[in-house]
Amino acid sequence: MDETLTKVWLDEVYMKRPGALLKPRSLLVWDMFRAHCCDSVKAKLKEYRTRQAVIPGGCTSILQPLDVSINKPFKTYVRKLWNTWMISGEKEFTKGGAIKRPGLSLVVEWVKEAWDSIPEQIIIKSFKKCAISNAMDGTEDDMLYEDLLASSPGEGEEEHKDEGEEKAHKDEDEDEKMRI
Repeated sequence: MDETLTKVWLDEVYMKRPGALLKPRSLLVWDMFRAHCCDSVKAKLKEYRTRQAVIPGGCTSILQPLDVSINKPFKTYVRKLWNTWMISGEKEFTKGGAIKRPGLSLVVEWVKEAWDSIPEQIIIKSFKKCAISNAMDGTEDDMLYEDLLASSPGEGEEEHKDEGEEKAHKDEDEDEKMRI
C-alpha cells in the first residue's frame, strides 16, 4: 500500500460506505503508516470533510478497536473454517499432488461468516474501550483502563494469591477475552 493506493481506497471504499455521498463530517482512525500522513491524503480527507485520528506507533494494542477485541475471535473463526475445509472440504490438487489453496470465493465466504459471528455489542464495546466513540459527558472514559484496573490489586489488597486462586482468575480472564 502506498499514497496512490490509499487515495484509491478512500475513493472506492471509504466514500462508498452508507451515507458517504452526503459527505457528513466524519472521523477516520488509522495508524501512522506513512501514506496516511502525507499531504495529498490529508487534502483528500479534507475534501471529504473527514478528520483523521492517527494512532501513535506502539499503541495499536490499546487504541485500535480491531486489535483490542475483534481480531482474535475473527481469526480464530476463520482458522476453524480453514481447518474444517482441510479435514473434509472439497479440494483440488497440483500435478505434484499438493493441495491447491482454497478458491477466493470460498475464502470470502469464510470472512463473511467469521465477521457475522462477531456480536455487534463486542464491536461497540471495542470502540468504547479505545475511547473512540464514548459518551461526550465523560461517563465512559474509564473503559480504556478497565483491564488495567481489573488486573492490578487495589490499595490495601493482598498482592499474593495462592495457586488455585491465581489459576481461577487466569481462567476467568481467558473466558472474558473470548467474550470481548
